[in-house]
Amino acid sequence: AVVSTRSTGVDPKKVTVEGPGLTGEDILPDETAYFKIHYKDAGPAEPKVEIVGPDSQPIPFNVEQDGKGEQYVTYKPPKFGMYNVAINFGGMPLPNSPYKVKIAPKVDASKVKIAGL
Repeated sequence: AVVSTRSTGVDPKKVTVEGPGLTGEDILPDETAYFKIHYKDAGPAEPKVEIVGPDSQPIPFNVEQDGKGEQYVTYKPPKFGMYNVAINFGGMPLPNSPYKVKIAPKVDASKVKIAGL
């Protein structure tokens, strides 16, 4: 299917996102995860975010607008597991959406001891 963006001037490919809330890196349960959405050059629309947790439950999140084409999104994953962060712009998903975010225990390999060898 070919989707024309000419009529609306909305281009989800021009939206960029960044932050550990999209990778899960260094985030533990009940810690704040965050990411930024830059959409200033993507056309006259607003990003729409949806976060779903490991039990297919919607995860509450907070969005701060800066008024200059950026949003700052925060959420607190309640437990370890895989989260889906879906971001749409102008009714269309961003190219890499939904983002698969794995919240996993931190492991420090230098503190691992092997016994019994």
